[in-house]
Amino acid sequence: MKNISLFLAAIVIALGSVWIHDKISPQQQVAQQETAYDRVMRTKTLRCGYADWPPIIFTKDPITGKFSGIAYDLTEELGKRLGLKIDWAEDTGWTNAVSSIQTKRVDAFCVFMCVNTDRGRYVAYSRPIFFNATYPYVRNDDHRFDADLLAANSPDVRFSTIDGEMTAKIAHDSFPKAKTLSIPSTVQVSEALNNVATSKADIIITDYGFGEGYIKNNPNTLRRLSDDPFQVFQTSYAFDIHESQLREMIDNALIEMQNQGIVDQIIDKHSSDPKEIIRPALPYRK
Repeated sequence: MKNISLFLAAIVIALGSVWIHDKISPQQQVAQQETAYDRVMRTKTLRCGYADWPPIIFTKDPITGKFSGIAYDLTEELGKRLGLKIDWAEDTGWTNAVSSIQTKRVDAFCVFMCVNTDRGRYVAYSRPIFFNATYPYVRNDDHRFDADLLAANSPDVRFSTIDGEMTAKIAHDSFPKAKTLSIPSTVQVSEALNNVATSKADIIITDYGFGEGYIKNNPNTLRRLSDDPFQVFQTSYAFDIHESQLREMIDNALIEMQNQGIVDQIIDKHSSDPKEIIRPALPYRK
């Protein structure tokens, strides 16, 4: 009797599995099985996540909705070469970029993520597009850290940071004793610098373009502590860590574009300051 009961239970489970499978649409079944690479090749569309990185990397005009910047131009050119439509599908911000990739809402993050170990547990990176130098900025009249930046690693010091962005990682990793004043990644980057200028925070270590752009628009407020960067980060496209085929396809296109000088041409269109964009050396140059 016991064996008959077990047999009947197995039949019920099997029938239930068939019923559930039948309730899943063919489109859902394909979506569950195919990789991002397979989907991109099937639809001829690359769905990009993005986040604001003014003034030259990626911006969206608040009135027209038009995109511009190095990341936009480079990704659109990359799409043309690969025969893909670029769908700027989701403003992930910096905080949600990784989760949007993992949940397959986007195929790639296309605004050049800075490579670090926290994200590197979940995403794979393309070859470097460029290297991003970060510098410390303080108020014009604040000279506490001129002789020794590490003096900022103190409970009496407050770093201005942005959630999910390199300002937060630098402060956390290199100045663990200091306090932080963080703003959401959806807020304009200038607010993080403004927090230092208005004495809500004492210091920020951030992208050269952010810092110098703020000083240009707000003279006599902040100053850069050094001509030497505090840290330099590789910037790359980011994909789900399992998507090696998609990464290889993008890398192949980037190699061609870098060797032909296309990447340099796009960077030159937006920036002429060598501190703003540090370019990778080509392997055939000494």
